[in-house]
Amino acid sequence: MESQLSQAGTATPVACGFFAPKLHHRNGTFHLTCVYLGASTYTGILGTVFTTANIFDDAAWSDALVFSGSSIDPDVFWSDNGTVYLTSAGIIQQTIDLSTGNVTEPYSIWNGTGLPSPEGPHIYKKDGWYYLLIAEGVRDVFRDVPGIGPFVQDPDVIDFTPGSSIAPHFLFWRYPENNTFIVSPEGHPDALQIRPAPANLTGIPQSNETSISGHLGLPLIARRQTHTLFSFSVDLSFSPRQSDQEAGISVFLTQLNHIDLGIARSAAANLSGNGSESSLEFRLRTETTRTVNSTIPASTQVTPLPVSWSQSGAIRLQIHTANDTHYAFSAFPANNANAKIILGYFSAIVVSGGSGEFTGALLGAYATCNGAGASGQTRCPSGGDAYFSRWRYTGVAQEVDFDQYVPFGVL
Repeated sequence: MESQLSQAGTATPVACGFFAPKLHHRNGTFHLTCVYLGASTYTGILGTVFTTANIFDDAAWSDALVFSGSSIDPDVFWSDNGTVYLTSAGIIQQTIDLSTGNVTEPYSIWNGTGLPSPEGPHIYKKDGWYYLLIAEGVRDVFRDVPGIGPFVQDPDVIDFTPGSSIAPHFLFWRYPENNTFIVSPEGHPDALQIRPAPANLTGIPQSNETSISGHLGLPLIARRQTHTLFSFSVDLSFSPRQSDQEAGISVFLTQLNHIDLGIARSAAANLSGNGSESSLEFRLRTETTRTVNSTIPASTQVTPLPVSWSQSGAIRLQIHTANDTHYAFSAFPANNANAKIILGYFSAIVVSGGSGEFTGALLGAYATCNGAGASGQTRCPSGGDAYFSRWRYTGVAQEVDFDQYVPFGVL
């Protein structure tokens, strides 16, 4: 919750925030240690420690104990006499008082082997010896011996049934406004209502007007892409009444890099006085501000929604990976898969590295009125609520080497 750390949600640039959480258990208490980078009200590295006796109860976590971080990747270790050591990237060490957050001056304990980025330290004690485990070089990948497993991921089948909560693996972009996401609202069982916000998924991150900058959260809910090859889909029920009210799905890296497939009411419909739902259109949009080593331009492709679709109920929006380099975006009436149309293909370069080099792509749903409404207001004019149902993500395969794929369920 935002109350646990008041600076959270204010990070700039967009790729900042919490980094490298580490979880330890001691004497019945779990300690979660990490740093927060880019807080607008704090200069330097903001270290945090959260505690709980029950990691499965979101409400049981403490507010943050804040300390002045000397480096990233802090990790705590308790010595036999109770002294708590804080070891961080570099590799440096200092002591910390977990009741006050006071830290001593850091000192170097190892310079590494010469490979870049000595980081992610952990201290262990076994048989009278202390062991320091770190990561170096960033790019090393180690594989376990065969014969252990297979490990099978839980299927991502979310139906938003009445009385259920938002799945714990769903993510938000900063803290959303209260009541932006409502499970099974009245009149719409088995659906997730998303109330639109003036800020679309790009917004204006540098704006001082928080309603469009994204600093008050985006109307986006998502899960991580965890497979090279996958299929993701939702059913959308949406009847916008004003122009530029929009809802859809996205492959989202940051506000500066994302690909969206939305349904919107066209501005032309309002000008013509046509109040029918046949005035809807698909918008296939790419935001490429921080795409690395690429000349892919930002673009918006508009395709009229077939008139008959607006009378067929929910529309299924789908993203799947056509191969390891491109996403495919498609749509069809939820009750007629034979009417499926492919709206476009886009390179994964758009959501690789760039402004989100530490995160990876998210797959999710959004709703926005694209800046409509009074200045400074965090809510849109009425008529743009969107209802998403039948959330499905299916992993197909993971690419483990060039052109070598392991089918889902084998890893």
